[in-house]
Amino acid sequence: MVRVNRLTSYILAAFVAMGLFLGTAITPAVAGQKVVNLWTLMTQPQRIEGMQKVIAHFEKAHPDIKVELSSVGWGEAHTKIMAAVAAGNPPDIGVESYGWPITYSQMGILQPVDDVIAAIGEDNYLPQDLKLNYYDGHHWGVKLYGTPSVLYYRKDIFEAKGLKPPKTWDEMLALAEVLNDPANDFYGTVVTGGSAELTNVMVWDFMSNNGATVFNANRPATPDDVVFNSKETIETFEFLKKLHKFSPPGSESWGSAEYSTMFHTGRVAMVADMMFGHARILSTAPDMADKIGVAILPTGPSLGDRRGSFLYNTVGFMVFKDAPEPEAAKKFLTYLMTNDDVYVEWLLCYPFAMWPVTFSAQEKFFNAPALQRFPEHVKLGLDVLETGSVTAMFHGATPYWGEMEARHTLSAVMQRMLIDKWPVEKAVAEGAKKIKEIVEEYTE
Repeated sequence: MVRVNRLTSYILAAFVAMGLFLGTAITPAVAGQKVVNLWTLMTQPQRIEGMQKVIAHFEKAHPDIKVELSSVGWGEAHTKIMAAVAAGNPPDIGVESYGWPITYSQMGILQPVDDVIAAIGEDNYLPQDLKLNYYDGHHWGVKLYGTPSVLYYRKDIFEAKGLKPPKTWDEMLALAEVLNDPANDFYGTVVTGGSAELTNVMVWDFMSNNGATVFNANRPATPDDVVFNSKETIETFEFLKKLHKFSPPGSESWGSAEYSTMFHTGRVAMVADMMFGHARILSTAPDMADKIGVAILPTGPSLGDRRGSFLYNTVGFMVFKDAPEPEAAKKFLTYLMTNDDVYVEWLLCYPFAMWPVTFSAQEKFFNAPALQRFPEHVKLGLDVLETGSVTAMFHGATPYWGEMEARHTLSAVMQRMLIDKWPVEKAVAEGAKKIKEIVEEYTE
């Protein structure tokens, strides 16, 4: 077991000293009930309501258990989890983001969830989702859903001008330039650089579709295994720099909120995003939904003749080592993932954002009326689920991934390049240096 890395140690010490912890209510509604504290990254009202319905179903089936739901924002979740662990008050169930279960397992702060996975059935899990949180002989997280990444484009504008969605980066650049019209507050695309989930999604989308990776081995063991500073990675950031010329002013500092406003109000021609984008459109700008088309992400020069696609295996749950009610927590996770009616109802609370990770849920999910309105989205999403590269699986599951996400390594490269005006090679080299430092912390 590796020791907690230096950055995390500093975070823990600071929060312990200041007493700044995220607390959740643990007062049982009924005397004698076990209380499970569940932290989630979900902030959208529809998804919160959907999870509350799951909780209601579960509590009806298990009247001796009460589940308390708390929403934690993506950007601050890691810090708040670390603070709660340091305070000796972790949640029973904590939300996971990309790679966190492996990172946290190496810190010694998680319980394995092998029994939950066994109850769900390993042969019932999509293989890429099963592998994502498997490390050192144990499963450390229960993946809840995946999300295909696609290229969204203004179908109405493309059709009116006789244009087709791009298949290559060169084609995307050319279309972004042709369609860019800043005088009328319309832009060819959106390229962000803010330290938020959106920037990570965008960068990994394009890195994957140029054959770029981070490590040269499935189980990287030394800083020498870091290959982030490669021709493929440099090409990716060079492309994003060029593409940014056709992005709205100030977008180099944007996060999800600013991006969503531009895209959902119809002021950009095309963007790379998870299919969360369509869920947001249906929720906030339904009049735009029929004007948006989807396509496979365009490929970069180093991918050759290979077809590009990308699958973001997003959020799931972890059970913490010092959880007050670990067995009750595992009962809840097992209930959610083995009751297909409940599971699919939850997935569809925010249509297209969350795609099932179990085979048994697929037929009910994909035949749902909410999805059938957009058959081209379903068809493309299924294609990506089958063929797409998977986040964090460029190089196998490693503890380094979670640290990269927590430290906003990718957005830092973007900001060096777009805000500080560093040459691409210098910005990428600094990113590689930071990744090597992470590896050193785990191997020293």
